[in-house]
Parts: sequence; structure tokens; C-alpha cells
Amino acid sequence: LLAGALLLLLQTALILGLLVSRRQRRQAQQELEENLRIGRLVAAMEAAFREVKPEQLDEQVDTWLARLARTLDAERAALSLISPDGGTLVVPFRWAHPWIRPLPPELPSSLFPRTYELIEGGHVVAFSRTIDSAPPGTPDRAFFTSFGTRSLVLVPLFREARALGCLTFSTVTRERAWPLGLVSELQLAAGIFAVALGREREAKAALKDEAFTSAMIATAASRVAIVDRRGVLVRVSEAWQRTADSAAS
Repeated sequence: LLAGALLLLLQTALILGLLVSRRQRRQAQQELEENLRIGRLVAAMEAAFREVKPEQLDEQVDTWLARLARTLDAERAALSLISPDGGTLVVPFRWAHPWIRPLPPELPSSLFPRTYELIEGGHVVAFSRTIDSAPPGTPDRAFFTSFGTRSLVLVPLFREARALGCLTFSTVTRERAWPLGLVSELQLAAGIFAVALGREREAKAALKDEAFTSAMIATAASRVAIVDRRGVLVRVSEAWQRTADSAAS
């Protein structure tokens, strides 16, 4: 009788082990398939952003943010940028299912101070359950709870070692894991966004400088010349040009 009971226990343990092993293999296969889907999407995204024109950038960011979110089966997504004063996350690009509460246009860092520090430090933030998001009683935990966030992955955006913002995907109605392979693909996607947005910022700054320079030159009554750091003449005022033309004639 004892031998029979022992045999039954061994058989039960063997069956349970096989079931666990099968579930683990199935989970690993699903993770691999998801990584491949995201990898192909990120490759297509990189090709698309190589050809994007400045006036098309916002539309492209919206499009690819939504495509990434849907492929991840996320329920809310955002691309947020750190404000110039460093105290706020501005959220110009947002996506969510119609029945999901979207993020607001601006998020003060005081709402999630620890998470904000991690963003600035270039750290990925990921959790599969709300209770793992932050310790109880902290502003960060209260923030995630207030938006009903059950699972989240947040990937920082960096441009030339400077934090620009973050790329975020989350779920509200269910929990999900964020495997390391998937996070690596999302870091590549964040890098593509960061390069595109960084170039846009540089282009806008250059246009602003050009407009200021042109206004200064146009309104200058005296002879004014601008030279670059190598001493090469770049721009001159009309008074300077008239003097030069008179001397040449």
C-alpha cells in the first residue's frame, strides 16, 4: 500500500513537472515571437525615420507610437519630453484605447519623484504589478495607482548623453511581463525617436539663431560684421556692405 502511494506521488510529481515544463516552453516561445514582431517593426521604423521630413515628424511619431503600442498589446502609450526647466514631463505624443484614461499634457515631476530621477539617470523602469511599482505611501505609488496602471515599461530617451524624456507603454485592465529581450527592442525604438526629436530641436534652434542674426543685421544702422570662430566673415550689415561697395568702386 505504501509502495502504491509512493508510486502515485511520483507519477503526480512527474505529470506536474511536465505541465510546468510545457508552460515554460510555451511562454518562452510566445516571448520569442513577440520579440521578433517588435524587432521587425523597429527595423521598419528606423527606415521610415531616415526619410522623414521635418514637417512630417509629429505625424510619424504619432503613427509609430500607436503601432508599437498595438503590437505590444498595450493599452496606453506616451512619448514624453523633459521641459527646459527640468521640472516637468511634457507629453506631446499620447495614445490610448478609447475606453482608457489618457495621460495629461503635462506631468510635474513632484508626482513621481523617484521615477523621474530614474528617467534622468537613464534607467529603464518596468513592473508587472502595481504593488511592485514603488513602496506603499510614496508619491510614485499613488501616481501609478491614480491612473490605474497595472503594468508598465518606461524607457529613457537620450541624445548625446543628455536625457530628453521617455517612451512609456502600460496596461490598465490586466497585468503583463516585460522580458529583457523585449525591453532591448524598445530601447532601440527609443533611440530612433530620440535621434529624430533631437535633430528637430537642433534645426529649430538654428532657425531661431538665424532669425535673430538676420533681425540684428537688418536693423543695425552702423557697420556691423559677424565672423565665425575661425575669423571667417559670415554676415555684414547693409551699412558695412555699402562701405565695401564704395571702396571697391
